[in-house]
Amino acid sequence: MRSLSAGRVAAGARRERWWVAGLAAAAIVSYALLTWLGNEDIHSLARMFGISSLNVRMRNANFSNQNMSAFTLAGADLESSNFNGADLSRADLTGAYLRYANFTNANLQGAQLRNAVLSNASLAGADLTGASLRGAYIVDSNLQGAIVTDAQLATARTLRGTLLPDGSTHP
Repeated sequence: MRSLSAGRVAAGARRERWWVAGLAAAAIVSYALLTWLGNEDIHSLARMFGISSLNVRMRNANFSNQNMSAFTLAGADLESSNFNGADLSRADLTGAYLRYANFTNANLQGAQLRNAVLSNASLAGADLTGASLRGAYIVDSNLQGAIVTDAQLATARTLRGTLLPDGSTHP
């Protein structure tokens, strides 16, 4: 009996090593694809694999000038990420963590930013036409020159210390 149990344990250990080796190989292939495509083209990589949502932690990512329309980033941690000039029209950023994110001149038409954290974020010159800011936490951010209505801003949880589109600062 003892040798039979030892054999099962050894077989289990071999399977586990193969599983770990396969996981490592997948990580290496993913890294190679990201390196080959470039960090700024992660959206294309996600689409290639049929992924429409990146509910992950991707701090300091560079999405500048990328077409990410209708992309789902709900709940993602995108602190300090760069979306300068990106097309995020109809994107879902519900509950996303966007602290220090740069959305300068981004297209956010119809985007969902409900309950998103936008502290110290830059949305200068961004087009927020039809975007939902309901419950968004917008603190010490820059909305100067952004296209957004007062009615939209009124639905945000807070705008404390935020530079508003007209150049005034919210108390």
